Amino acid sequence: MYKVKDIIELANRLAPQRLASEWDNTGIQICDPEQEVESILLSLDINEAVVDEAILKKCQLIISHHPLLFRPIRKIERQNYQGRLIYKIISHKISIFSMHTNLDSTEGGINDYLANIFGLSDVRPLGVRDNTVQEPGPGRIGILPAGKSLQEFLQLVKEKLNTEQLRYVGEDDKIIKSVAICSGSGSDYISLAAKEGADLLLTGDIKYHQAQEAEVLGLGLIDAGHYQTEVIVKSLLYDYFTRHLRGVNLYKSEVNTDPWNYFS
Repeated sequence: MYKVKDIIELANRLAPQRLASEWDNTGIQICDPEQEVESILLSLDINEAVVDEAILKKCQLIISHHPLLFRPIRKIERQNYQGRLIYKIISHKISIFSMHTNLDSTEGGINDYLANIFGLSDVRPLGVRDNTVQEPGPGRIGILPAGKSLQEFLQLVKEKLNTEQLRYVGEDDKIIKSVAICSGSGSDYISLAAKEGADLLLTGDIKYHQAQEAEVLGLGLIDAGHYQTEVIVKSLLYDYFTRHLRGVNLYKSEVNTDPWNYFS
């Protein structure tokens, strides 16, 4: 039977810890490395509903994209939300492991998965993580096999990401052939995407003045949402661990952790 440490080794094979950003707290969150694992829950986030789902499904391990513990904590008390959640996790003997910015950047990670969803070809990294380490950052850029108008590509994004609302910059009839992608928050890639010749950047969490920057640069821009561009992580991890694990139950979390409600 697999132990938590065996699953972590497999996870790190897909997304090495060296690819994580310095500010990130990816990897082990709460862990008993010797604990035997029969069932794993795969999730974008960790909240109380996700933990309750793991308990219901008798999971010994939750693998999330976003870390449970991001900033240092000074005390753990049942009287507050985070403390209560940590108590519940430990009392039910659940280990927590996150694959965050390392999974964004790694080959075969979330951005390559996203590029594949849209059928991009000739996919390559959109820049490197920093000037000293020549390893891919989270961004990707690739070619649509057949060019589409911006309106047509917006419809494709709605279908592929199962979202009803999109914000965008650009003329409706602009032809999109070269597409840059950055899941989650990718506003830092606006100028680089334009410099690399992208017709459009697909990402999330765009602010007003960042949208204006894209407009000035002549770069098409789609803000599909942080959640919508990253929730695919559950399918990515399910596909990966299904190929490498035998005799372990894998569950994609059914909890919608998007904090936003949408009016249309």
